[in-house]
Amino acid sequence: PYPAPAPPTTDGYLSRAERAQPGRLRVGRYARPVLTDVAVEPECMAGYERASELLEELGHEVVEFDVGVGQEFVSVFETVWAVLAHSHPVWTDAEPLLTPLTRWWRARGAAVSGPELLAAMQNATRLARQVAARHAEVDVVLTPTLSQLPRPVGWFTDGGDPAEDYERQKRFTPFTALYNITGHPALSLPLHWTDGVDGPVLPVGVQLVGPRGGDALLLELGAQLEAAAPWCDRRPPTG
Repeated sequence: PYPAPAPPTTDGYLSRAERAQPGRLRVGRYARPVLTDVAVEPECMAGYERASELLEELGHEVVEFDVGVGQEFVSVFETVWAVLAHSHPVWTDAEPLLTPLTRWWRARGAAVSGPELLAAMQNATRLARQVAARHAEVDVVLTPTLSQLPRPVGWFTDGGDPAEDYERQKRFTPFTALYNITGHPALSLPLHWTDGVDGPVLPVGVQLVGPRGGDALLLELGAQLEAAAPWCDRRPPTG
């Protein structure tokens, strides 16, 4: 559980995004995956470095940052995720319509006991507080969005094994799941594009994570970055 900010009554999200002047921010950055051990591909690191440079060009302070959490949060995430999947009622005759991965998660959730769920929720709260305390050292946190370039449609499921599907997802996006647990607002911006020499020209994202309740600040910073490096007229290939 985590708090959600009340909607602003004045100076709301739209006006903050339109203003795009967040002031000088202290931005902590890290590129060590926390969901699983995986090497971050060079293009993803290039996007991360380019975003760091752009933030500095805009006047922000960029510092190295340790989020203070390792893979101990994975079991918490998996327990909560599995129970959430299982908790939604589905008619028996509709179960086969679910994807293999969803059915796999539901089966895992059915095997979780009440005390195990309670322990996972308590650990989730503890981890959220721990991460929030560490994030308080900076205004915003920067990470790569993905550790790998976008994969072809069907890449996650082509092995037919839902457990392998999940492992591929963990390796693909090892930076975002933590903030599903902690409740920090986050956004992804395609500030880098591949050069197309070794494949199609593809967008490469970076993730910006704000403080709890800092949604407006995050939108304002995102708008500032988009104005400095616009992408609205760029399209990746569809075939």
